[in-house]
Amino acid sequence: MRNLTLNDPTQMEILRHLAVTERMLATVASKLSGVEQGSQIWAMPDLGLPYNTVRIAGGFFTGALYSWQTSVPFVPVDATVNSCGVAVFRLTSCIEDPRRFQEMIEQGRDRADREGVYQWNFGEGNHFVTYGVVSGSDIVPDGAYLVLHASGRESKHQYHGLYPTESNWYAGDIHIELDTSGRYLRYICGSTADRFFQEARRLQVEGRNRLRYFADLIAGGNQIVEEVLNVMHYGMPTASSVAIGCQWKSQPYLLLTAPQQDLFFVKPRPALDNHAVVGSKELVLSPHGLGVEVPSYLTLDQGPGSVSINGHEYRVGDSLRNMPQLTVRGYGATRDILDGLLHAILERCPGEVIGRLQPVYSYDGLAPNVQTSGCTGRS
Repeated sequence: MRNLTLNDPTQMEILRHLAVTERMLATVASKLSGVEQGSQIWAMPDLGLPYNTVRIAGGFFTGALYSWQTSVPFVPVDATVNSCGVAVFRLTSCIEDPRRFQEMIEQGRDRADREGVYQWNFGEGNHFVTYGVVSGSDIVPDGAYLVLHASGRESKHQYHGLYPTESNWYAGDIHIELDTSGRYLRYICGSTADRFFQEARRLQVEGRNRLRYFADLIAGGNQIVEEVLNVMHYGMPTASSVAIGCQWKSQPYLLLTAPQQDLFFVKPRPALDNHAVVGSKELVLSPHGLGVEVPSYLTLDQGPGSVSINGHEYRVGDSLRNMPQLTVRGYGATRDILDGLLHAILERCPGEVIGRLQPVYSYDGLAPNVQTSGCTGRS
């Protein structure tokens, strides 16, 4: 395992469970291949708890790349593969009034519901739409920007989706590997895994198109100057790897932080620790955000049908979204503390900060959160 985490209490507890996941991936790969095979997990600086207890029970967490070697294709289904990413668009002009931003959101959502091309899911989980401004960068032009973060809601629990449900297309092909620790690894293999990967690869393209579509609905095509970036951080980089909250391409990305905190444009630099070779493909790994932690301490146990977090039992299938102890790293932090956190992340996954986006209005399923910054700089 490559440990690129900040080694906080949450991450130290999760690393213990990831060691079992890594071992079980190698066990399944070896059994299917008929020879000893290996696996490797890259635990990123934003390693943290997902809200999805199905994923936790299966041994998968947000902020990591999971990889394995095998001559027989297989996919661990509790990684709950989907496509999720962040897209940033530069706008022609500033949005001076929060009521105007609210109108843009409502109009975009209404039009999406009418057209039915994609399902609106901003405000679900950690998905959002943020309007903000950039100034003072030598690389990212000053002006107004729209940031969108969402996954493909259309490809989760439906029959043709990739989430493990009781009635989806691969439900009858799931195998279970049991470990002496009491953990399990559920997987599909062979032609079923091949089909799964082809769909996951299609979703990566679809995920970028999806964010472009919603940006047009919200801002209007004539209000968008350019697409600045559109990067996936969730999916299958190769047929034998899954990235969950982890960018894998050597291209600029937007580092997500916490509500009401600045966001950072980062140009990654490949280094020894964050350089991964999976099969014949070379990946440059970067975190997608700060991750979700339990600040004081974390105890985690996985049972057959439940997950225990700090002594509280959650059934597999429950969401942790409203768990009171969970918080985003850096939430409510001062600028100095946030910059220190950024520095620690870039020590582990090297990159150059090429721009800083100051949020002004954000939509997270409720009313826009009006922040104190105004729109400055040229547009």
